[in-house]
Amino acid sequence: MSDADRQNRSSSSSADCDDSDNLCAAAKAGLPKRSSFAFSAREDTTLDVFRFLLATISTADAHHWNSALDYAEYHLGEEKGAALVMRATQLVRALLNQRRRPFNFLTSGCSHICEDELTLMTALRIAHTGLGPHFQDAIGRVAQSDENARLRMQIIQLSDFLYGDGRPSETPAPGVFPVTHNATLH
Repeated sequence: MSDADRQNRSSSSSADCDDSDNLCAAAKAGLPKRSSFAFSAREDTTLDVFRFLLATISTADAHHWNSALDYAEYHLGEEKGAALVMRATQLVRALLNQRRRPFNFLTSGCSHICEDELTLMTALRIAHTGLGPHFQDAIGRVAQSDENARLRMQIIQLSDFLYGDGRPSETPAPGVFPVTHNATLH
């Protein structure tokens, strides 16, 4: 399969977010644009991989899992892309095992971000910059539970993978999400 075919296949299952006359549900709900949090290209790819994996679980459709692999391999190469999907899958499984309420997420490709996604991305960044009280708070917010050892370990491992190749540690954690939305959008 060519790179163009992979990109088309990966983005064909993602709903492009249109901010013109046809507002997506995330825009209508007032969710912020993910671009406002200055994610790196690798972080953006990771967020969409999470969205594909969560869609796999919520729909029981393996097409989303294949799209996660295609998307990650297109953006990171075959080896790193497959490794990202494996590590993200481990984190999603820990999330399902230890989180005490549903995890809200948007459709892959949406230009917005919801609170649960931002909390997860924040935890990944904080794990990279240090494992102090801010990390404990972030883990608690992701897990929504005191039982979070597995989730904590998976976030640390994915963070090490994402930022362990010489990426500067000055990347600030995203700001606190302004409002709580409890609906899965798109």
